[in-house]
Amino acid sequence: MNKNLSLPSLPEGFVAEFADRETYYLEIEKIFSKVFPGAGRAPAGDISEEAKAKRRELVRDFSINPWIVRILVFQKESKSVVGWISGEQHDWETFYFRNSGFLPEVRRKGIYSVLHDSIIASLRERGFERVISDHAPNNRAMLLLKIKFGYFIQSVTVDERFGPLVRLVYYLNPDRRLRFESRYELIHYDEEQKVGMP
Repeated sequence: MNKNLSLPSLPEGFVAEFADRETYYLEIEKIFSKVFPGAGRAPAGDISEEAKAKRRELVRDFSINPWIVRILVFQKESKSVVGWISGEQHDWETFYFRNSGFLPEVRRKGIYSVLHDSIIASLRERGFERVISDHAPNNRAMLLLKIKFGYFIQSVTVDERFGPLVRLVYYLNPDRRLRFESRYELIHYDEEQKVGMP
């Protein structure tokens, strides 16, 4: 909270208060579908009670102790670092794979895939719904690997620090993935591409 910000007086019958992150997101969730009817987010009623409970935990954890992953990979014999993978909770439902890198001599040995799959399993268990990552458009090896894992290209941005970046998104919840596909009519597109194919 910005302690330098003064809250103004509102019209009669209304008051503004600072809120901690947990309270802020929980309160928004209660009225979101009324404020933005038909918006892209699935209404809370569309998810199970178990998923709602996990969502509440994620909101609480995000405000108190966001989920952070920092893994170093060592070569056993020399005990020298040969790679890393890192990421953190981006918001109350999204995990951001921030960065990874491996020395050329240890690439294509399945190390990243094993770590990635383990992290994804943990994220799914904790109730995360989305995973995002950014990549240079010429990093074909990583882009193709993640598309093989089931990631979608969400957008392309230009960052003044890193240049052009391709944003990938992976949906941990099958309903969220179906919603993405239907919003962009990817299901119909895929079916059209199969016409005339063996």
